[in-house]
Amino acid sequence: MDNAIINCQKAFDLTPPTHPLHPRCLGKLAGTLLARFHILADPTDLDHAITKFRGVLGLWPETHPLRPAYLTSLAAALKARFERSRDYADLREAIMIFRRTLALTLPGDPSRSGILMSLALTLLTQLAGRNEAQDTYVISRLIRGQAPHVHPLVNG
Repeated sequence: MDNAIINCQKAFDLTPPTHPLHPRCLGKLAGTLLARFHILADPTDLDHAITKFRGVLGLWPETHPLRPAYLTSLAAALKARFERSRDYADLREAIMIFRRTLALTLPGDPSRSGILMSLALTLLTQLAGRNEAQDTYVISRLIRGQAPHVHPLVNG
């Protein structure tokens, strides 16, 4: 895993900022750091992955076709950091990013159900212990893919 990170970093460093693969090299590095975090549980890897995912997103326009995938990875990394630190700012940001990703993903896109599930599970994490019937109803609809069009939990 260390060699993979070293090689991803080298590829990123050697790719000129104007080259079209520059952001993807940074994204591969971020993904590899996140994978190593899941294996070794080193919070430094997680922090670096989050920084790199933010960097990739800063290099791409809102309309880039890979943007939803990297937004999803950033949100998942923020949720993982919340699970370690219990910093609700990370969890709120993850929810906001999942919502934005959902807005960028057209109905019928094969990744949409996974994004809905991730949003639902992240909302469940946020709502743990609150036991509010309306929230539970909305989350159960999210899981079934029947998200209401206008609801503060779904649409912010």
